[in-house]
Amino acid sequence: GVCSHQPGGAIIIRLSSPLLSLRPFEDTQDVLLHEMIHAEHFAKGIVDDDPGGHGKLFKRKMDSINTWTGVDIYRPRRGYTISITHSMIAEVRYFQRHHWVCLRCGDMIRRSMNRPPQKADCRAYRKGRDDVDCRDLSCRWHVHKRYCRGVYVKV
Repeated sequence: GVCSHQPGGAIIIRLSSPLLSLRPFEDTQDVLLHEMIHAEHFAKGIVDDDPGGHGKLFKRKMDSINTWTGVDIYRPRRGYTISITHSMIAEVRYFQRHHWVCLRCGDMIRRSMNRPPQKADCRAYRKGRDDVDCRDLSCRWHVHKRYCRGVYVKV
């Protein structure tokens, strides 16, 4: 799932129907609740201590929902299991049918959409900081740009 804060104040939550259709309904509930925590933070102007939005405040809210024992007719029998990671590795791989390889270093990137690796993959760029090296070691775009500078081609 993805939660985004739009200009004008709209908050949009998007869930992957193809991905979640391969999982039990309880997983859809957990993903939706995860994104709703992000939406609440956007709506209240809460800035968490993690650049990805999964810091102490997010985890506190997540834990309070997961451990809440009040009446909830929608709660799955196993309870809510909201997390900051997902276990849908096989399902994600299934939809990653577009493969891009760097001609210089051989780095391969698998995608579910047919577009090459680009600066829009960087979290900092998506937040409006254009042409900034984010220095995030998990940002494959900037790490590759910094150390290889090769070109990706579709294979």
